[in-house]
Amino acid sequence: MNRTQSVLIIEDEVHLAQSIASALSSLGYKCQSASSIFHHFKEDYDVVLISSKVCVDRCEHFVRKNSKAITIMMASFVSEDSVNRPIKAGARDYILKPFKMDELIRKITYHKAYKEAMVRAGVHERYLDFITQDLNVSYSCEDSLPLVLHSHTQSTADLFALNYARVNGLDLEFFSLKTHSIQEVFKHEPSHLHATYITHLEVLRHQDREKLLKTLPNHHAMVSFVGHDSLEFEGVVHYLEGEEPLIPSGLLSIQDYEKNAIQQFSPCYTDTELAKRLGISRKSLWEKRRRYNLPRKPNVVSEKIVLE
Repeated sequence: MNRTQSVLIIEDEVHLAQSIASALSSLGYKCQSASSIFHHFKEDYDVVLISSKVCVDRCEHFVRKNSKAITIMMASFVSEDSVNRPIKAGARDYILKPFKMDELIRKITYHKAYKEAMVRAGVHERYLDFITQDLNVSYSCEDSLPLVLHSHTQSTADLFALNYARVNGLDLEFFSLKTHSIQEVFKHEPSHLHATYITHLEVLRHQDREKLLKTLPNHHAMVSFVGHDSLEFEGVVHYLEGEEPLIPSGLLSIQDYEKNAIQQFSPCYTDTELAKRLGISRKSLWEKRRRYNLPRKPNVVSEKIVLE
């Protein structure tokens, strides 16, 4: 549950202060009113509304002291003292008196949403820096799209894509080939400020994979491929050295290894291909499925992929 947002209204016009408090209280804000900035305020406020005429001399100092709040100046006219200096000191906006309450609410809502978005973006940025450093993988973002990100792990490919988007100022659209067809992925071509990030190329059968790679140069996209196979595509970024393949941790018995391998790779290959990669016959694969109670699931992804 989100906590109640607090608002401090510094206004010497009592009727105006009451009107603002009434309007904001009806929206769930907790409001406190004061006629001067020289009161002793006990809490940090989320929003501070200041009448420019009640704090001309100390306004900049007060704004800096409450730098975490969304400060909006309420001024009768725009001047250096009433608007410009407070804005330079950190006030977010101003509104000219007389104003409609809807306009004030719109400004508060906008700056509140912007502040929340910046907080979320900061968390994501710090996490990306943290996890990239933790994996000890260096990323180069000099290559141009389209790109294929070849790695042992999905997380490494994801981190490259996110860092590439951050460095190049791109907004990413995310699609997985486990749940989307190629037609769905490329239905809407993004602009130069957007890019498509497509994951799990490895789940496609070989012929479908080749078709996608042939059409990829026509799109502003990155595609992740987790596996050992070689790929015939000019823009392949390899992150294989220094990485361990994605396998269950700990020493496994032969039976557990077989079970995990069948579970993990059945969506990616036909029974013939999977049996060949495991070094067994199709009959042996069928017997192991029965022994480990692993029913064969149809490769829905490959069946629904149709390239124009």
